Amino acid sequence: PISEKVYAKRYGDCKDKSLLLVSMLKAGGIEAYMTLVNADLNDKIDQFIPTSGAFNHAVVVAIIDGKQVWVDATISNQGGDGTDIYFPDYGKGLILKPGNSELSAIPVSPTGRVVCLETYTVKDENSKVKFDVSTTYTREQADRQRDKIAEASMTETEKSYLDYYSKIYPKIEATDSIRVIDDPHKNVLTMIESYTIGNFYKKDS
Repeated sequence: PISEKVYAKRYGDCKDKSLLLVSMLKAGGIEAYMTLVNADLNDKIDQFIPTSGAFNHAVVVAIIDGKQVWVDATISNQGGDGTDIYFPDYGKGLILKPGNSELSAIPVSPTGRVVCLETYTVKDENSKVKFDVSTTYTREQADRQRDKIAEASMTETEKSYLDYYSKIYPKIEATDSIRVIDDPHKNVLTMIESYTIGNFYKKDS
């Protein structure tokens, strides 16, 4: 079977991964179907006449306790427990189920947030200012950040963050490595940065 070949190769496109996921779910006694969507047109797809090129992406819908659970098997490093995972807003899709020829509306998944807290600790006007940054990502924002961290080394990440703040504070220095606190079950990721800033104050005219 194709799903066994995909599993053996550890590689595949959206159709391959969706088929493999459907096969695994069905083997576990869970009703599941591959679904075709258009990741560019989203819910506007029903405004076009039927065509072989209508869809450009494949996802999965599973029926668990009578509830539809949508999964995009191509999303890497995704967090969340059980059925509580983020699913992109693809709008409508064609569920590949015997006898079905109608597009189905896909529920909109709750979106995540990025909350950044910057703390400046000032001792006096001549001392370096302690600068701490705590950024918390939730749901799909955590998924994206987790993916970025996996793709780049921490050294590269720390350099890019320092370069960003250097444009604002030329005399900034990192005082510690970036700390990553990841809770994949709740799908919450927090990054903590620590710096000092020299010449923080400038006398005006």
